[in-house]
Amino acid sequence: MAHAATNRRKLFLQIYAGMTAAAFLVPIVSSTWTGMLIFAVLSGAAYGVFASVDLAIMSHVLPARDSAGRDIGLLAVAGAAPQLVAPSLGGMLIHNFGYATLFAFGALVTLFVGGVSAFIRTLE
Repeated sequence: MAHAATNRRKLFLQIYAGMTAAAFLVPIVSSTWTGMLIFAVLSGAAYGVFASVDLAIMSHVLPARDSAGRDIGLLAVAGAAPQLVAPSLGGMLIHNFGYATLFAFGALVTLFVGGVSAFIRTLE
């Protein structure tokens, strides 16, 4: 894993956020089959960056080793919670504002998360 060699987890999280936001902008600029293929490749590459640091970050910010199992379980539930909200929120955005707004919202949220990660003190 790339982060193990550099120990720069925040950097990779921010790279993921930037790549994902860029991927979300592609369908806005080019709502074609080719645009969606480019979106798929960029977002897949971004997810690869995220997956390489996800568990390392989660285990690094756990409050105590004694409760690590429980805490990782809570993190898993917290990670799944957006999957419950996203279909309703996405449907509302598409219905009221169109697909471009959905992709713009995704880009903004991803950039927000990347920005917030800069304030995590315990990460390199």
